[in-house]
Amino acid sequence: MGQRHQVFVKIHNPIYKQKDRIKVEEYNKLKKEFGTKKYTVLAYHNQWLYGRMAPIIAFRLLNFANMCREDKINYADPFSEKASNNINHNDIVNSVTYTLSLHRGEFNTGRAAGFERFWYLNKDEPYMRENCTHGDNNDGITIIDLVEMKYCFMNIYNQETDEDYESVSVLPSLKPCSAKEYIRAYYPKDFETIRGKKAIQKEFSDGTSMVKIKEEIDTDNEIFKAFEEFDLLTEKELEKIFPKVFKKVNKKEGEAVTF
Repeated sequence: MGQRHQVFVKIHNPIYKQKDRIKVEEYNKLKKEFGTKKYTVLAYHNQWLYGRMAPIIAFRLLNFANMCREDKINYADPFSEKASNNINHNDIVNSVTYTLSLHRGEFNTGRAAGFERFWYLNKDEPYMRENCTHGDNNDGITIIDLVEMKYCFMNIYNQETDEDYESVSVLPSLKPCSAKEYIRAYYPKDFETIRGKKAIQKEFSDGTSMVKIKEEIDTDNEIFKAFEEFDLLTEKELEKIFPKVFKKVNKKEGEAVTF
């Protein structure tokens, strides 16, 4: 069925200060999509977002939003509070969607430039913006806060594990994890660990796999460095974004689970 993954993006609510400019009938529809509070969450589904791709996509959105804000006149920043007061809600949603989708080959992953397919969920599944655990998911979730410029990755329940690629590290359920922790749940950190993987064990005889693994480790380190600019969301911050989920979470340590 694929590595199903959801991405949740907190933004300034594009209808919060535009209520007086929107017809009542349309506003009643839009408030289901966005809610009525100052901030809202845009929810997305991706059918195959495995391994490094989730952090790369999160960095892409955070980095682009950061570059927009570095413009001193705040020109054409679709993620700002100013934009939420003046730009049509569809344009703001499309800006987030396009930025998530556009793959430019920022890191050496062997993937060419192109588009990732994301499905925007708020219109047909408005409950998703309030509950990050209700998606069709088997590969964790990404949460990006474009207001505070923070992020996290999260395991939302027991994940599927490939017998040939046992996870190197474990991720506790409903705990915010960094890009490094998330990637380490998929990819080993040293040659000796990789050497023992059954699926690639026979490929080391000519040395080509070792070269490939070295390139992958270099890519991982590049990604880790890129995320140093952005802080990790805390559990208290997540509780404010998703109160229906995190006010019910047992504060004791969750069961350690793997992807």
